[in-house]
Amino acid sequence: MKAQNKPWQVVKVGSVVVKIYRNAHASNKSGWTYVVAWHAPTGRKRSKFANAGAAIEEARLRAAQLASGRVEASDVSREDRDELQTARKLAGKVPLLAALKEWQKASELTQGQVIAAAEAWKARNRSQIDRATVSDTLDRFLKEKKKAGYNTERNHGSILEAARKVL
Repeated sequence: MKAQNKPWQVVKVGSVVVKIYRNAHASNKSGWTYVVAWHAPTGRKRSKFANAGAAIEEARLRAAQLASGRVEASDVSREDRDELQTARKLAGKVPLLAALKEWQKASELTQGQVIAAAEAWKARNRSQIDRATVSDTLDRFLKEKKKAGYNTERNHGSILEAARKVL
């Protein structure tokens, strides 16, 4: 496999240039491999891709990071970046570090048996968790309102009719 001297594509953002080299590669389905190359403060960096689209995307990302002064971000691998994005999705609205601290504390308290402890808690507390349908909840609401002396037809009649039609 002989590397090319000239870049296949050049991605430029501001004064930053990231080059993509296309080299013949017999074991790749397309017959090519794409090498993204850029300069960071620690020296020349390269990433290899089997797909041209992925290489171009990576080159644009690296160029944008370097141009915006995020030099440290240029040392983060694609796998690390993907893993961080997945972890943030899994954490949902909870900040990632808070979720990890909570997991760590739960793991310490349960000696690494967090899932088993959560399942045991659920089994013990199942009877305390009151699950009800919307219709049941509406019936209970009306019963309590009547017990408290409210005229539910006058106060909530139109809303209740609409809700009953939906249920």
